[in-house]
Amino acid sequence: GKCYQAGDPTSETSFALQPTDGGWISILGIDSVLKMVPLANQLLIFSTNGVWSISGSSALGFTATDYTLDKLSSIGCLTPSSFLDIEGYPAWWTDEGIYTIEQDETSNELRVVSISDDRIRTFVVAISANSKRYAKGSYNSISKVATWIYNSGENTGDVEDNFVYDRALHLNTITGAWYTSSF
Repeated sequence: GKCYQAGDPTSETSFALQPTDGGWISILGIDSVLKMVPLANQLLIFSTNGVWSISGSSALGFTATDYTLDKLSSIGCLTPSSFLDIEGYPAWWTDEGIYTIEQDETSNELRVVSISDDRIRTFVVAISANSKRYAKGSYNSISKVATWIYNSGENTGDVEDNFVYDRALHLNTITGAWYTSSF
């Protein structure tokens, strides 16, 4: 068979894992992985039960022999379709609101923060769970507006209801203003 690593794992003398080798990382307690997003020298892993970060000790990122796994939050995500990239940082929907990743200015550590709690928490919580599951996001880098489309009805979960969109929720990232539109 073929061995896809620099060292020979069957050798009696030189079987050690090399930094350039591939492999896998076990993440204890993780549920369904919905999205993986590279951010600077880290890989962010979004699942239904939280957000994890894989990084290395060097500025180049992680390797097979040098990696650190950190759980950033227990706030999971609902769907990969609600993800969007706002100027290099992901934003996504959960049952409780809309979240993003921020970098702490003093410690440089990443943290998960709500971008909807301060102004529109009640509005977002009132959207049905099925509508949130099928929400779709997009970001316009020219106008600096993030938009998510969703179904404003009860959305019983019927297949034909899942992809019927009649409302949009917009975030102007320059002013911080939230507004809606219907169609």
